Amino acid sequence: MKATAYVNAQTLKAVACAVMTDETRCYIKGVHIEFSQNGITLVATNGHLLIAAFKKLDEDDTPDGPNTIIPIDMVNRIKLARKAPEMVKIEIDGMLVTIEHGEVKIMGHAIEGTFPEWRNVIPKGEASGEVAHYDFEKLAIFSKAQKLLGEKYARIVHNGPNPALVDMRSPHIFALS
Repeated sequence: MKATAYVNAQTLKAVACAVMTDETRCYIKGVHIEFSQNGITLVATNGHLLIAAFKKLDEDDTPDGPNTIIPIDMVNRIKLARKAPEMVKIEIDGMLVTIEHGEVKIMGHAIEGTFPEWRNVIPKGEASGEVAHYDFEKLAIFSKAQKLLGEKYARIVHNGPNPALVDMRSPHIFALS
C-alpha cells in the first residue's frame, strides 16, 4: 500500500530527538509514522522518554497509509537551513521509504518490527503537581527538540513518580518524561 505524508521538517527532526541510540531494540531506532482519518502522527521514544507530534490531514496526505518506522539515519540526513523548504514529503510503498526535502531525495527501507503501544504510557486525568527529580540528560533532549522548534524552553508538568507531560510550547507536539 502506498502512502504520502507532508510534515514539517523541523517537527520531524524535533520528534527524532527521542529516538533510541543503541542497538538493543532496533524497532525504536526510528520515527514511527501513523496515518489516520484525522491526521498524521509522528512518535519517537528511547524507552525512557517520548516525543509525539500530530498534523491534521491536508489534501495531499494519505489518510489510510501503513504505520511505518522510518530509520533515524534517514531523518538525520535532512538538513535544516534558512532557505530549505518548510515541509518534507514522505512516501511509503511497502517497506520502501522515500523522503523528499527540496532537491534532496533520500531512499531506504523501513524498520521491520512493531512500534510499542505508546498511547498506553500517556497519563490519564490531571497531573498530581507533586514535584519529582528529573534526569538532566532527558531534559537536554527536550531542550534540543525545543531549539529545533524555535522555542527557548519546555515546561514540565509535575506528576510525582508518574510520567510527566512536557509542554513543548506548541499545540501539535508534546513529550513525556
